Amino acid sequence: MDNSYDEQKTPLIQNESNQNTSNTYNFNKMQDQSPDQFNNDSTNYTQDFKKEEIRQLIDQVNLKTQTLRQEKKAKTDLAPYGKILLTYADKNDKIMITVGYIFSILTGIGLPSFVFLFGDIVNSFTDGNILEGIKPTCLQFAIIGAVIWVTSYFYYALLVIMSERVGQKTRVAYLRAILQQDISWFDKTNVTELSARLTKECQAIQKALGEKMGTIQLAFAMCLSGLFFAFFRGWWFSLILFFAFPVLFAMTYIITLAMQSGFMQNLRSYGQSAGYAEQALNAIKVVQAFGMETTEMSNYDKYLGRARATGVRTHMKSALAIAGFFFAMFGYYGYAFYTGSWLVTEKVTNSRTHDSYNAGDIMACFFGVVFGVFSLGMATPNIKAVTEGRVAGKMAYDLIDRVPAIKLDDQSYQEVGSIKDQNRKFLMTFLLYSMRGKQLQQLVHQVQVKVLSFR
Repeated sequence: MDNSYDEQKTPLIQNESNQNTSNTYNFNKMQDQSPDQFNNDSTNYTQDFKKEEIRQLIDQVNLKTQTLRQEKKAKTDLAPYGKILLTYADKNDKIMITVGYIFSILTGIGLPSFVFLFGDIVNSFTDGNILEGIKPTCLQFAIIGAVIWVTSYFYYALLVIMSERVGQKTRVAYLRAILQQDISWFDKTNVTELSARLTKECQAIQKALGEKMGTIQLAFAMCLSGLFFAFFRGWWFSLILFFAFPVLFAMTYIITLAMQSGFMQNLRSYGQSAGYAEQALNAIKVVQAFGMETTEMSNYDKYLGRARATGVRTHMKSALAIAGFFFAMFGYYGYAFYTGSWLVTEKVTNSRTHDSYNAGDIMACFFGVVFGVFSLGMATPNIKAVTEGRVAGKMAYDLIDRVPAIKLDDQSYQEVGSIKDQNRKFLMTFLLYSMRGKQLQQLVHQVQVKVLSFR
């Protein structure tokens, strides 16, 4: 067949030839070689192929190590919250985000408002006509409760609906990005983990987009609102109460440190015992052959004894820390009411009413400060969920934003069309990717040797 064919290279083929090293092998070049030369070449290439297999194993180990390092580094990298929130949000989603955040802030502002009215209720019990004095306050309570009912429903519902919509779009985009990658990317990636990553990372992103951020805003609005009502009712007594809170914060921090350190030590001890048991089970034939069952059980019991001792110490530390926290909390209550009683007894003037402090002012300031400061505890688990979503968003959007070297669905490419002319011949052309280039060369040579040996 001496007829040559007309080269019809489309942009797709041109891009592939530009971005990848293509080797063309022609069977006609090897026709003049003898069978001995083919056998020698086959032996050499077999040895080279074994060396290539060893190199591939080393590359796989290096790839696994590199993947673990990247995952460890990715835990410290965070995607901007606006990126995971607004990338796939359409107009309706943005409206739900805005309205949901507004309602969450209004809910947070309205919840501590009872402390302001609580002072009026306490003062009404000291008056002669209790029922007439308490009716307006009870009506205000009912109105505030109805408003919070509406705002809390809409903030939660709108943010959850928005997270479902954006989460679905993110899942589709993530899967599309995986399917669009070229073979060189799959060679460097553990394919078996892609399904679990898709599920885990999209769930973390959706959780961070939903009511978690709304609850964080609610908690901070509640804190500011409670402190505002307390300082507005009596700033002098509220300031005295506020300065005593660092003791409670210190005790809370001690509890956290004690539980974290104890948990890590306990986990490490049980991990050692579990590792020893797994080692014995993996070599169960050897253990039974030498009759070492009793020795293995005694060794396992020794490690469990260490884990038990570590667990006892851990729970003792946690119990002392929790007891110290309760002691500090009730001590704070005693400090607050004793200071408030002193203000009432000494008839200290309240700058808001230009009158002395009364029982209603003391109770309103106390509950306002306590409610405002402790409401920050609501934000802690939600901040953790948002952080996990940002970490997952970093890993997901790095893949979504990655542009493959070969775009499979690029609309600018032209189709080759049907080829029916028998006067055309094809040369074996292979694209050498970064991980399997030498393997393809070995495979092509073996195919050539086998084809020529049967001629």
